[in-house]
Amino acid sequence: MRCMSIALLSTIMLFAFGCTQQSDKVEQKLELPRYSQVYDANHDAQADFSFALEQAKTSDRPILMFVGGDWCSWCRALDAFLQKTPAVNDFLHEHFVLLKVYYGRDNRNAAFLSNLPPFRGTPHFYVFDTAGHIVHSQPTEVLEQGQGYDELKLMTFLEKWASGMAVAQPLASSVPNNTQTAQ
Repeated sequence: MRCMSIALLSTIMLFAFGCTQQSDKVEQKLELPRYSQVYDANHDAQADFSFALEQAKTSDRPILMFVGGDWCSWCRALDAFLQKTPAVNDFLHEHFVLLKVYYGRDNRNAAFLSNLPPFRGTPHFYVFDTAGHIVHSQPTEVLEQGQGYDELKLMTFLEKWASGMAVAQPLASSVPNNTQTAQ
């Protein structure tokens, strides 16, 4: 009987510990900085990048930057896809610091984006290492399927850049460091 009580107590403790860890994950998601949650035309992209870089260094995770805007149907489709696909969303936030940089008619963030390889459509992904060097530029149309995104293709992309950071060669010699603000 005593062994059964110990086993029951152990099971309850493991369950409680698991619930606490799950609760911590939920809290971490709720504590994402604004630059990880929305495309904001009024945000200073350089300042947001600096904050994301500090978080990347502290957490030893690369930065995945989405360039786009709430006006962009494919950007909204990507956000909806991530919300309805928790496995991809969780992997993204566990392995990357997410930075959303606004790009639109009212603010092209030209000073900040001029330091990066050009892109021709939104959303567009850039991957930076923890030193802030850009290691990959990725148009997203190859990750799309129908009117949304392909889970396997997006996970393959994320897994490649989450694990391949050690062998990635920077595309640029330095971090985006233009401190001018786009008008």
